[in-house]
Formats: sequence, structure tokens, C-alpha cells
Amino acid sequence: MITKFTTVYAGHVDLPDRGQDTTPANERRYSNEHLASVFEKTEAIAKKMDGLGYDLAGRAPFPA
Repeated sequence: MITKFTTVYAGHVDLPDRGQDTTPANERRYSNEHLASVFEKTEAIAKKMDGLGYDLAGRAPFPA
């Protein structure tokens, strides 16, 4: 049974609060530094996927 699930989208900022009882999306304000954090995250994800053998389409590598 799946007990935990998460997603990581390169190009999306981390949200400090999530759920139904938080700040509505259209009322959130983020600093330029927070918005620029997407570049560091995207680079880290790309390097990790390269190291694991994923291709440009994000498909898993074929077994050798």
C-alpha cells in the first residue's frame, strides 16, 4: 500500500504552506530570491537524472 507520495516539478517553487486552511494561491507573495530558487532545484534534478541514465523525455533507462 502506498503510504507516502510526493512530486517534484522543476520550475516550481517550494510552498511553505499547503492544504485547505492556508493562504489562497492568488494571495501568496514570494521574494525574488525565493522565485529564483527554481534554477538551483532544476539544475540539481537534471544532474541527478543524468547520473541515473534518464534521457531528455524523462524516461527511465533501459536495462543493460
